[in-house]
Amino acid sequence: MLCVVVSKAQPKGMFASIGAAIKAASDGALIQVAAGHYRENVTISAKRLTLLGGFSPDFTFRQPASQITTVQGTGGDATLTVLDSKQAIVDGLRIIGGSGNELQKKYFILGGGVYLRGGRVTLANSLIENNDVIAPHRQRNLENAGGGVFAEDGEVTIIGNLIRSNVAGRGAGIAAGGCSQLTIRGNAVRDNTALGDHGGGIYVSGPKIVISGNIVWGNRVTFAEGSWGGGILVHGEKTHALLSENLVSQNQATAIGSGVFIDDGAVAELRNERIVNNRCSPTGGVGVYVDGLEKGVGSRATITNCTIAYNRCLAGRGLALYVETSSKVVVKNSILWGHDGADVYRDETSNVAISYSLTQQRLAGKGNLHSDPLFASQHDLHLRSTAGRWLAGKWVKDKLHSPAIDAADPKDEIGQETVPHGKRRNLGTYGGSAEASRGLR
Repeated sequence: MLCVVVSKAQPKGMFASIGAAIKAASDGALIQVAAGHYRENVTISAKRLTLLGGFSPDFTFRQPASQITTVQGTGGDATLTVLDSKQAIVDGLRIIGGSGNELQKKYFILGGGVYLRGGRVTLANSLIENNDVIAPHRQRNLENAGGGVFAEDGEVTIIGNLIRSNVAGRGAGIAAGGCSQLTIRGNAVRDNTALGDHGGGIYVSGPKIVISGNIVWGNRVTFAEGSWGGGILVHGEKTHALLSENLVSQNQATAIGSGVFIDDGAVAELRNERIVNNRCSPTGGVGVYVDGLEKGVGSRATITNCTIAYNRCLAGRGLALYVETSSKVVVKNSILWGHDGADVYRDETSNVAISYSLTQQRLAGKGNLHSDPLFASQHDLHLRSTAGRWLAGKWVKDKLHSPAIDAADPKDEIGQETVPHGKRRNLGTYGGSAEASRGLR
């Protein structure tokens, strides 16, 4: 029999299912789940508790990587639902087989693997895979969202998870809307498929969003008549998002915006991002796409110390940055390189200002450069340096020296860059960090 321990300071009981343990748990309890395969839909409602998977059968040690706690949905709901929790922490589970929460099934299905609504919730260090909010339902509604995770309302933190191979209409990996605060940090969001028109990997809106340190890789949005936002999609007039230190690569959209898409009046700040090697969409806009609303409300994006590179396409335009519909973008201290066509496109209603950046397309702007940045390789975006380049935990010296070293806006702080440096930050994703390539003085 698979057992679950419910405890505060001391064990309180053994249960044959997670649901039974939650029902018996008092407010503030810790629920420890042994390795095994639990076939049930789990709901936490209006409780403060911690749910931990990955324990050995005798509960003497915890190691989620080897003591795998699999929770498999049995149909008709998300595999894990958390409603109006005072504070819930879920950590170390494998969550599979969810078909989505049906509270609003008249309109759409939400959250295949995990559905979060209200309260304060942390979802951590879990594997969320092979959940589908499209196939199990009679009506093929391509607005069904959040194949892996859907979150709405409350304060939500999604940290350290692997979210892969999930299917939805929108936001196949993660979808969220209306959270008062949303943090998505340190996750791998990979190989998820949106069958609708928006959001292959991450699809979010809300007043305070932080998306940092994630790997967003190989996600697709595939609607044949046109789809947008293969990797990360941020949308909505009241949405404010910070994207920092993410790797966005190998994502694809059938229409435009294979990497990152800022849409419908959203405001986004991108810092130290790597947006590279995303797959071609025929129109262009493979790296970053910024678009407004038809009524003239534009989106706004600030792109600082980012590298947008090698988003190749045989046709199209704006392969690094595509801006339209009354939108405004400011680019500084960044590198746009390695595209087969024009780096930047903007329509006549929009504005793009680029300064202290290195671009392959010759663009006007103070401090801009137009020569090879001399990356270590297409897969290692550290800059070659005769004074020292960071490689696998040590400094190595190159025969060539990148022009992007010590080339940022002189008004900006040097950050954590190590000596020697010219008292100026480097361009690109590692500028200002401890891994910035060293300068000549």
